[in-house]
Amino acid sequence: MKLIKVTIVISIQVAGALIAIDKLALPERTGQKDIGLERTNCWFDKKLWGVFTFCYYMNVPEDHQQPAGRQIRFPVVYFKTTNVLSNKAPVLHLGGGGPGGPMYLDSHEGVKNIKEEHDDFSLKKDRDLVVIDVRGTGLAKPSLACHHFVKLQLNILEQNLSFAEEFALDEASILKCINEYKSRGIGLTHYNSASIAKDIDLLRKSLGTKQLVLFGVSYGAVYAQEMARSKPEVVESMILDSAAFPHISLDEDLVKKTLAPYRSLYTHCAINRSCNITINNTKKRIWTIYRQLKLHPIEMTIENHNTGENLTALLNGNRFIASLINASYSMDIYDDLALIIDQLEQGNTQTMEPYFADYATYMLDPQWGDVNARAHYCYETKPFIDLKKLRSSIDRLPSGYIRDSALLSTESNDFCKEMDVSAAKESLGEEQPINVPTLFLQGRYDSITPLFDVENSKRLFPNSRLLTYQTAHSVMTANQCAEISAGKFVANPNAQDLSC
Repeated sequence: MKLIKVTIVISIQVAGALIAIDKLALPERTGQKDIGLERTNCWFDKKLWGVFTFCYYMNVPEDHQQPAGRQIRFPVVYFKTTNVLSNKAPVLHLGGGGPGGPMYLDSHEGVKNIKEEHDDFSLKKDRDLVVIDVRGTGLAKPSLACHHFVKLQLNILEQNLSFAEEFALDEASILKCINEYKSRGIGLTHYNSASIAKDIDLLRKSLGTKQLVLFGVSYGAVYAQEMARSKPEVVESMILDSAAFPHISLDEDLVKKTLAPYRSLYTHCAINRSCNITINNTKKRIWTIYRQLKLHPIEMTIENHNTGENLTALLNGNRFIASLINASYSMDIYDDLALIIDQLEQGNTQTMEPYFADYATYMLDPQWGDVNARAHYCYETKPFIDLKKLRSSIDRLPSGYIRDSALLSTESNDFCKEMDVSAAKESLGEEQPINVPTLFLQGRYDSITPLFDVENSKRLFPNSRLLTYQTAHSVMTANQCAEISAGKFVANPNAQDLSC
């Protein structure tokens, strides 16, 4: 009898605690006329990570000029600080970059990693952390991923096709998805940075906060900058990791940027942490392997990390180069390149296997917003390209794979007319000062959004700081020190010492 009473008391205490925790969440519904946050069950195995976690969908107009029209939604994961008395501005993570990159919010481990990689400048500073997939990506509804493209890649990876053949098949699959989305009434012209900035402000209002601290990585930095341009009063500060910039046109420094990852590979021994195996003639040997694999591809069994299943794929010349370029987003390739070259010259694919698997996994990603990326391009990239300058730059690229792939990419159908996407206002592509306190985190070996872009653009951010690291793209995921420094900045943007 005594045991039963104790059990009942404990049950009541636990229930009371859960009710108290639940009150920390936002209301079941915020906003009016279907605009706002809607509470939902989390998409991952939610466990107590020493922080309260809640999940929502944010309902917004697809066309912000027609607030009573078609509604779309994007996911919101809300980490609540344990300091319930805190009234500090929340930190908002603006998605996976790309454009079109998902945050993989359906994965328990993925969400846990996001929390752990960003809590030093949010939760540990008594600030809520809010993470989203932006409209059209990841778990957003609709998602503008292209299932035809993903299905096609399973067949393409088994064939030894030329780059042009693969490209033509890829484009046909994207067009098929575009037509399907249009038949469903989706207005593709509304999937862009300007719309996302308006989504962010509606989210801010639903969160009940006057200001936000914005964290943007890669293309997510463009969303932060658009918000800081349009409504600077609601942005307390920004942390921009491996930042892209809306005012930098695709044709600007095209030769330098196109060749950057290749030059990093050629000089890998100057970059990697150990370089225990030194090799000569790296450039020549890479391209010799490329030519050999074009003629004699190697069949490999690799893992599709999206599904955990193995698949059979041919490593040909084009996929060998594409895998190396894809790998340059991180630093590991510079440690392994010498061994990859030595082994492939002997027909051994052991060290190459994980890099080829990563590339294949990227191509087979069912959450990547393929059509979303095209819509962004048509709205905010294409209108600001100097085509004459672009073609002149391509002509200066090395002949062969590098020049041919650049030429094919720029001269193909961009599907802007098919998507009915209108061009952004000229102001989006213009240089504009942003006075919001800004911290730039930049990898010295980032060949995707290179350091010189930040150095050249920093003059537009008079209230900014720049910290650099011995990393490649996406500093925060690779360097704990960056997270600690960001925490000091968020606590005091004027702090003189941001060291960790």
